[in-house]
Amino acid sequence: MDSHQTSEEEQRRYERSLVVQAGLQIVVMMLALAVLSALVASCFYFAG
Repeated sequence: MDSHQTSEEEQRRYERSLVVQAGLQIVVMMLALAVLSALVASCFYFAG
């Protein structure tokens, strides 16, 4: 029974780590998009 409990705990921890990784990826992508849009806006600003 103990081994089953630990494996369940590991599964829960694994799922939580996956959720955290997905959240971090979303944050990084949003930051990259913000930087990219800022660069494009500055390029248009200097060009215009």
